[in-house]
Amino acid sequence: MPSRRAGIALLIAGVALVLVGVVVGSPETTSIEGAFFTRAAGELDGAGILEATDRGLLDPADGNLWLGAGVALLVAGAAQLLLRARGRAG
Repeated sequence: MPSRRAGIALLIAGVALVLVGVVVGSPETTSIEGAFFTRAAGELDGAGILEATDRGLLDPADGNLWLGAGVALLVAGAAQLLLRARGRAG
């Protein structure tokens, strides 16, 4: 049976990680606005903004990593507390 303390600890850790993710924020991006022209006529074919980040997938400087980990811990903590409550009731 899941422990109540473990569920509460997961919830607290999840809230802390979500707050860290909000403070860290999104990674800095380098944006270049450009236009694409057809070679034959020289007319505008399309326009857009090209963005590039210098960060990797699991970079700690990316706030989305911390937000995702925090949400995962919040779900795990809530599930543990729910299982604990159902075990006691049933």
